[in-house]
Amino acid sequence: MHTYHFYWIIHPERASLTLPSINAKTSIGDIYYQVLNNQLYIELKSTEKQTDIYTLKNNLKDLIQEEISIISYIYWNGYDTEIIRITNLDEDIDMTFWIDIPYINERNIAKIATANQELDKIHAIIINNPDNSIYIRRCFSELNKAIRFPIDTWFHCFRAIESLRHFCGNKYHINEINYP
Repeated sequence: MHTYHFYWIIHPERASLTLPSINAKTSIGDIYYQVLNNQLYIELKSTEKQTDIYTLKNNLKDLIQEEISIISYIYWNGYDTEIIRITNLDEDIDMTFWIDIPYINERNIAKIATANQELDKIHAIIINNPDNSIYIRRCFSELNKAIRFPIDTWFHCFRAIESLRHFCGNKYHINEINYP
């Protein structure tokens, strides 16, 4: 049995949340979790050794976010989760999560030099299309969600494309776009 400990924060922290401990069987393994003043602790017991910590993190994020969404509905607060750290002392794992992902960081090093130019291009589109800028802004908002919520990436990408479709339709006065 492999035991992993996860430490999370539930946002917004000013909307205080405390829950009793909960045990559950999941597709990843058996989990125990408890929320105390927006601090979420999770213990995952898995029969398999987890070799890809980032995939484990994403899978657990999906499971926990579903629970937090139900709790959000019950309390009528829009809660979100942020994973901070994972530990498994038997496997010498003690990792703090930031927003970065190693593969993407390597790609982004090359983008630093052109980031301002890319922002300027996007801002020019927004400024030059004041009546339709909401669609561009919504597109980037959906792409942000596609990055933050891997389980729903397809859905948010679809919405981003739909926003661009509306942008182009309004800009070029196309009432309906027929797909092949």
